[in-house]
Amino acid sequence: AKTLDNVHELWINGLLSNPATHVANFLSNASVMALQVTERAVAARLGRLLGTRNGVEFGEASAIWAGQLGSFKEGLIYAGKLARTGEETFVLPGHGKVENYQPSITSETWNVAASSGFGRAIDGVGNLVRSPTRMLSAGDQLFKTMGYRGEVNGQAVRIARQEVQAGAL
Repeated sequence: AKTLDNVHELWINGLLSNPATHVANFLSNASVMALQVTERAVAARLGRLLGTRNGVEFGEASAIWAGQLGSFKEGLIYAGKLARTGEETFVLPGHGKVENYQPSITSETWNVAASSGFGRAIDGVGNLVRSPTRMLSAGDQLFKTMGYRGEVNGQAVRIARQEVQAGAL
């Protein structure tokens, strides 16, 4: 079974190693973020134009954009940590590209002492094989962080405007 697991890990990461995959992932994440801002801006204007209360307030789109841009450095920090360690540290851990993923090319799997030369070699090969998955996950971590901070800002504007309109403030 461990041989099949090793072959599967090698095969999946081989599929993900194409640079086009990483470019497509980056562009799709960036597009989703840009469309989120655009969608909120259009929804606020349509709501006002049609005279309906759709829950979207003016200023949400700007707040989302500011939150996204303001958290870029934070996102890079979290993405860098994930790229180095393989551990998600922010925003919905366990909801990445590789939920419940257990590496199989490890000295532990092969019952070899990690401190031995052979164990270090196995772990090194495993880390190299898993690098495409880690890079994709690191990119997702960057965009999840930015998207989360943007959404928090947008929701803060919505709640504040609704409270002002209700006379709560």
